[in-house]
Amino acid sequence: AAAAENQGPMWADPDVREVLLAGARSDAPGAAREGALDALMYLACRAENKRPMWNDEGLRAVALAGEHALGLLAALPVG
Repeated sequence: AAAAENQGPMWADPDVREVLLAGARSDAPGAAREGALDALMYLACRAENKRPMWNDEGLRAVALAGEHALGLLAALPVG
């Protein structure tokens, strides 16, 4: 997720998206959750991902439920 050329395709892939969102939920084990949230924050920095990520209900729920909410939401457009 840290490599810019992978960020667009990663979020566009429904299987990758599902795994990252499942790993980022508040009931996921600590290390898995941290890794998933970090990956989502990297993906959210990519311009082409910002609006699709903001429009994803699963991502918004994860972002608003966790301590990383400000970091993740700051990378996304509002409105």
